[in-house]
Amino acid sequence: MSTNRKGIVDFFKQTEDFLRPTTEDRARVVGTRGVYAWYSDLSLAMHAYPNIPTDGPWRIGNFLLLYIGIVTQRPIKNRLRYASGRGRADQHLVPMGLGCLLSNWLRIKLRQGKRPTYFSFVPREPLQNWIAEHVYFKYLETEEARLMELILISELHPLLNLEFNEQNPFYTAIKNTLVLHKSQAKR
Repeated sequence: MSTNRKGIVDFFKQTEDFLRPTTEDRARVVGTRGVYAWYSDLSLAMHAYPNIPTDGPWRIGNFLLLYIGIVTQRPIKNRLRYASGRGRADQHLVPMGLGCLLSNWLRIKLRQGKRPTYFSFVPREPLQNWIAEHVYFKYLETEEARLMELILISELHPLLNLEFNEQNPFYTAIKNTLVLHKSQAKR
């Protein structure tokens, strides 16, 4: 796919070809450079605190665009593993953001690890199960990942992206939610 702005945005606005964050679907991803997107079904809006706005360019059919990310040096499937909640929460903004937003619903708490920058949710399984049931991803292999990321964030304003996304009305709420949970985890 060429760096056609409309074509790129349209690709990530299509709900066909969504993959699940299962080991099998992640294994099908063989690219090493590209851009990927994470989506949640609308149940996130029913259970998240603070409330998530569902009207905006991040609403794609019956899904909410959560995050746009890029990979430039390692296999995309490695990055997808972190985002699926299988590692520490601090390894990717998707599990960190979802865990903080759903902590009351899932009855989980963010805890600081052995190092000051390491964070995990306790217990871990409710978040992993929620992601497996309600979250989807898709990716596009490209050498122009950074440019595509900027285009997608500026047009679609994913809910969890913080960089380049200050225009999103949820930006301050998610940023403050992350800060609050991290500060509580350090106590």
